[in-house]
Amino acid sequence: MSDVPSGCAVRAGAYFAAKPKALRSAGRRCDLSSRNPVHIVFRAMPVTAADRHAASRGHRSSGGGPGLRQDRLECFQFLAASAWIHCRKAATEDRTMDPGYVRALEGRLAQHSIWLVDAPVTGGAIGAERGQLTIMGSGKRGAVELAPPVLETFGNRVRYLGAAGCGAQMKILNQVLCGVHLAAAGEPLALARRQGLPLDLTLEILCSGAAGSWMLADRGPRMIAGKFDDITSAVDIFVKDMSLVLDATRESRFPAALAHAAYLAFLGTAARGLGAQDDSAVTTAYEVATKS
Repeated sequence: MSDVPSGCAVRAGAYFAAKPKALRSAGRRCDLSSRNPVHIVFRAMPVTAADRHAASRGHRSSGGGPGLRQDRLECFQFLAASAWIHCRKAATEDRTMDPGYVRALEGRLAQHSIWLVDAPVTGGAIGAERGQLTIMGSGKRGAVELAPPVLETFGNRVRYLGAAGCGAQMKILNQVLCGVHLAAAGEPLALARRQGLPLDLTLEILCSGAAGSWMLADRGPRMIAGKFDDITSAVDIFVKDMSLVLDATRESRFPAALAHAAYLAFLGTAARGLGAQDDSAVTTAYEVATKS
């Protein structure tokens, strides 16, 4: 039997719309089962009309927003609906999710003979397009061994962490720093604007030394331009992700003052109607706070 899985259903955010391009460039078949890039079915064999029909049965919108329980139920329905298409099946889940939910999802998918690969990623939209994401893989060893032909198409570092849920735990740790760094990046740029400093030069200087960060370099240009409608990741996504971070810290009785402050910055930005805008809009939280 081939080492390439007969099918791999992926539930991903629009953040990873570059994945189909990456798979096609690697010579793999890819069927976008809806116009919405969050529903993607990757196959290593020709896709039939019956396949498309089966996939379409599972991706009807339930009306839930990103990260909502209803949306997660939709994810399960989508994956289960395609289970009968091929007998050898592995599903990957790569969004930031509650580790407990991921473990429960693994059990429910197992009832449909689907193995779950808990595979969150990090590396940004550019990393996704270039196939240079870091993938935090976890799940049954046999399931993870099926996934690399797909995962390695858009990630050049696949790390196995253990049982399903471990990947989700690592992704939450990743989001602690992503959220804190992003929220922190917006503060000095808002202060520089308040003080009348040249923003382009401010960003250049901050990025050139110890003050620099991946988030500052990536989101900083959008922050100083004040244009937040070119969206790679929305404010609402970080509201959801930082909520999961805080859930994890409460369960562990772990004080996380910086993560909480970052959460409030994103929540405040969303509360002012910018939740659907690019997450770099978090800088406006400080501009409002510093107005005379």
